[in-house]
Amino acid sequence: MIVSKSRKRSGSVRSSGVVVSWISHHGRSVDLASALEAEPIFVYPKIRPTVLRYLLSSVLTLRILIAKHPEFVVFMQPPLPLALVCYLYSRIWRVPVAVDVHSGAVNDPRWRWSFPLLAKLFEDSCLIVTNLALLESERIADATKIIVLHDILPRGSQPTPLANSRSSVPTIVFPASYADDEPITEILEAARMRPDWCWVLTGNAPEEVRQLAPSNLRFTGYIEQSAYLEVIRSADVVLALTRREATMQRGGYEALANCRPIVASSTQVLKSFFADSALYTDNSSSSIASVVDQALTSLPSLSSAGRRILEKNIENQERATRSLKSWLMCNATVIDGRA
Repeated sequence: MIVSKSRKRSGSVRSSGVVVSWISHHGRSVDLASALEAEPIFVYPKIRPTVLRYLLSSVLTLRILIAKHPEFVVFMQPPLPLALVCYLYSRIWRVPVAVDVHSGAVNDPRWRWSFPLLAKLFEDSCLIVTNLALLESERIADATKIIVLHDILPRGSQPTPLANSRSSVPTIVFPASYADDEPITEILEAARMRPDWCWVLTGNAPEEVRQLAPSNLRFTGYIEQSAYLEVIRSADVVLALTRREATMQRGGYEALANCRPIVASSTQVLKSFFADSALYTDNSSSSIASVVDQALTSLPSLSSAGRRILEKNIENQERATRSLKSWLMCNATVIDGRA
């Protein structure tokens, strides 16, 4: 299955740029493509085993790139095979590439081993990260361009107004991927500790997680983006939790953009970004329940801080986006011999 949100183009007109991800959909990739005036490309054949999916994805991705002949390529990492395809294409067709380095490329045990190779292959390219802490223990070539760009926050959004007092039955939402860095067990236990609250976990939960869930916790399963955002907007508190120090949380970005109170893990990266727009937990079940209770009694102050942090980070992202666009287009011009 290939999902490609494409703008229609006629004949052999060259694409300005593409953002390629080997996943069925990812909001960061869509928003990044929009900010770069590029086209998001999603390649995800639903076949097993994984090695066959990667082989088919490689062929499909090369076909798409050759057909579109973009002026630049931005691609998500992991997985490494996508990097190898983009490296091959960039060397043969001479187009600049930028790597959108997700935290899993550095701290997920499945891909950690491959990051030195990734950094070597793209030492004369651009690495996009959400925080510099992600790369602090890595060897990065001096020629590598590094741009810190958080998930795109919308300017001029109209968030759902936040009540000044807590709901009679508060709704606590955790945007979950069920990755191994998420404290799912602790969230389930926190839900048991507060049966008077409604807890919601998004995404397709594994059956073993569903079996352990208390009756006051519900799973949304996979839902369309519009329905997902309604879940975020209806939350009294959104959880942004991870066990990894250098990992950002897309759910936290979405909560901030929609003026939802945030309870985040007490990592330096999250505290640096969300500052006083969030309250922080050590990820234990008792701490999660306690800090959520504090957030429910601090709605006005969290809302006010959230608007301020949102505006500050929108300004930062616009500067970073301009820098990235400039690097991509300047290198595209040089490679094309028009400099």
